[in-house]
Amino acid sequence: MEVRAGVRPRNVAILLCLTLTAGCGSWNSTDIDYVNLSIERVYATITGVTPNVSPGALLPGTGTEELKRKTAHLGGSIAFDDAISISWTVHGTSTRREVLLNRKDFGIPREVRGGKVRITYTAARTWELKYSR
Repeated sequence: MEVRAGVRPRNVAILLCLTLTAGCGSWNSTDIDYVNLSIERVYATITGVTPNVSPGALLPGTGTEELKRKTAHLGGSIAFDDAISISWTVHGTSTRREVLLNRKDFGIPREVRGGKVRITYTAARTWELKYSR
């Protein structure tokens, strides 16, 4: 009986299937970054995004640069309603503010699968959305 060194076709097929299956999750990984560029600490709640991934407290930046961001790493897709509501309070105040943003105005598709969505509270006290693949 002759023994040959090498890899059997069946083993190659199994290895290929496992590699492709494991790799597909990272191809569709979606992140939401929450950034605060203002010098104020804010507490934010966001609706119109599924799954609900509100950031809570966002630490202040310098006015022009972020110092710390929060990131939600999601393995699958994110669904956005046409209107995204952000309500927030600035630390030390009791005034609750709210803004409705139209996802289409920021080029956000209804469903995001893969890439990054950045939600930014600016130094001008406005909110911005940005999607990058």
